[in-house]
Amino acid sequence: MDENLVGYLLQSLDPETQAQVEDYLHTHPEGQARLDRLRRALEPLAADGEEIAAPPGLWVRTLAHIAHDRCRQPKTLPFPGDYRSLPAAPRPSWSQWLGSGAPWLRRADVIVAAVLLLAITGLGVTWLARATRDQQMLACQNNLRQFYQSLRAYSDHHDNQFPLVEARPPRNVAGIFVPILHDAGFLSPTVSVSCATPTVPVRSPSLDELEELRRERPDQFDSLVHDLAGCYAYSLGYGTPNAHSGLRSDEGERLPLMADRPAYREDGSVAPANSPNHAGQGQNVLFVDGSVQFATQRTVGVDHDDIYVNKRGEVAAGRHRLDSVLGASWVRPYPHDD
Repeated sequence: MDENLVGYLLQSLDPETQAQVEDYLHTHPEGQARLDRLRRALEPLAADGEEIAAPPGLWVRTLAHIAHDRCRQPKTLPFPGDYRSLPAAPRPSWSQWLGSGAPWLRRADVIVAAVLLLAITGLGVTWLARATRDQQMLACQNNLRQFYQSLRAYSDHHDNQFPLVEARPPRNVAGIFVPILHDAGFLSPTVSVSCATPTVPVRSPSLDELEELRRERPDQFDSLVHDLAGCYAYSLGYGTPNAHSGLRSDEGERLPLMADRPAYREDGSVAPANSPNHAGQGQNVLFVDGSVQFATQRTVGVDHDDIYVNKRGEVAAGRHRLDSVLGASWVRPYPHDD
């Protein structure tokens, strides 16, 4: 749209595009503000009466030329930061800037400067934010795949059963799978419970330490289990308190096993939004078959179920095997049965 705004100011658009720009300006106040900034940037054109049409793609070729020119610069200096050894660019004389034989700025120069400014301050910032978000998303996916290696190794030694979040205390919190993997010797040293910094390794207490802490210092126990799984949510299992089961690695269906944790309200309910881990754009989901998917919606369970609540809309264990529910570290499968 910025290129069209420049064309709009220069009255170089075809009638159809002209109408589209006018409709955009009518419905988007921020577009009018950008148009005003462009108009001020193009004011020097009044000094140049020559009609020169900017060829299509000029700004792209200009950026490419700049990049090519930079690649030709010496890659090493006499010593780091010694820019004094580089030849100085010749300073233009006042006659070159203000001579009567040519205007002080050409139309093409102003167009290139305006579009480059927009590219750097507008598109550049947007691209950088998107690239940072995508990099974090991919790092998080890789971290989940490494978690799966630990989970699968555990299941291979426990009759295909993934670590179970039990129905009764003290092992009835979703984050308990981390110390279970730790004590069994399957917790990979390369995984992290921090989505934002996946290079930070897990430092997990043992199950015995947790049980002792729960007996002697319940408040500290509650504080510690709050962060066992960090940024992630894990399967709460399914069934009833007296007949509780967990997921298995030989499940026939593609059931969610882990994911970025959701946002919770103060009352413990799940907010109706995507995970906050990726700016609300979606959540990475790890399935029992080891695949990882970035889902822009929470309904990626079997039959498009919400992965953060069960069939009854509760933050609790699933009602049956296909009702897979993922809870943050402190969440209990049966919160009212402790």
